[in-house]
Amino acid sequence: LPKNLQRPPSGSFASSSDGLGDINEDNVLVQQMQNAYELRESDGVLDLALSSEDSAPSWDDVFHHATVASSGRKGVAASMLNAWIGSNCIREDIEISAANALNLLHAWESKLDSHNDGETIITPDMVTYSLAYSAVIRDPNRLSDAEAVLEKGLRLSKKTAGSKRRKALAAARRRKTEMATDRIEDLRALLDPEFNVLMETEDFVVVNKPAGVACSHRILTTAGKTNKKGRPTQNSDMSLVDALLNCNVALSTLNPESQGLVHRLDRGTSGCIFLAKTDDTHAQAVAEFFCRNAKKKYTTLVAPAPSEVHGIVDIPVGGRP
Repeated sequence: LPKNLQRPPSGSFASSSDGLGDINEDNVLVQQMQNAYELRESDGVLDLALSSEDSAPSWDDVFHHATVASSGRKGVAASMLNAWIGSNCIREDIEISAANALNLLHAWESKLDSHNDGETIITPDMVTYSLAYSAVIRDPNRLSDAEAVLEKGLRLSKKTAGSKRRKALAAARRRKTEMATDRIEDLRALLDPEFNVLMETEDFVVVNKPAGVACSHRILTTAGKTNKKGRPTQNSDMSLVDALLNCNVALSTLNPESQGLVHRLDRGTSGCIFLAKTDDTHAQAVAEFFCRNAKKKYTTLVAPAPSEVHGIVDIPVGGRP
């Protein structure tokens, strides 16, 4: 396993009195989940799940512990639960991991149908179904189960998309597709002369996003961005996803707000962007990034030049360690 996913040393998640909420000191797993998230958010909970001697704990227990450890904050609780499901994408026993991921997902869905009044409702999201699918698809005997999980994710995608975006998604599925490499000049005209396609298959495309180009827009605003000849208008703010779709490059519809996007770079940052063309690839790529199997390398200009050629910068980024 990658170093950050290996079993943490004993005592890594010792109890803390400055937690997210008051907890029973006898409830060890609650304390561990709370402290793991405080230290490294979902990465910490993922490590904790991997280090757990019980690879298939009671879902009711996990759900309860996540709710208590998160002080009832839905986003934090969902991240913890996703991490527990995601651990099954990494465990070596693929049959047990697939069964465990399915059991956890089904129990989560059952919890939605049987929740009590006043109880915190935590709903699965696109990441949940991507992680569950990626864990189940590893077992060749559960391909139909994996397809059913992915279909649930697609139904969620359709449900959460607004009416305008649903129409765009439906149109995208019907559109004749082309390879980005065949439309490179059109894409450069829409985005930037430095745009380039680094790798492309039927399942994904990796591009060099120029600085100044947004990856996507949360609100669908394609009207007026191109003229009748397919060129950008004077006031166009063409995003990477906009341009690819405008050139009929197929992109996954699993994420309705940003088709094909698995990760992002800021508008002012140039670099490699991986976009999924198929829903299967999208789900598995989400799992790879969530489990930190995808390695990212950043290069920056520093002024003035540092006195040391090599070194380590160890400070919080965006409030995170």
